[in-house]
Amino acid sequence: MKSRNSGRVSAKWLPVLYIGLFFLGTLFTNRFSGPLDSSRQLILTQQHSQELQIVSEDCSTKKIRKL
Repeated sequence: MKSRNSGRVSAKWLPVLYIGLFFLGTLFTNRFSGPLDSSRQLILTQQHSQELQIVSEDCSTKKIRKL
């Protein structure tokens, strides 16, 4: 005997399946992209301040050379 839907998902179940997979994806995304730990955040902050200092020193050097 042959099956009626032969392994296909019914059109009625597709929206339910899509919504379920969407929420499952958001759970995994939130779990893996959690907040930065404090040491990592501190390193990033220090690196950013060093970059700003280098840029500001470069700008002040250019101003002095123009005078």
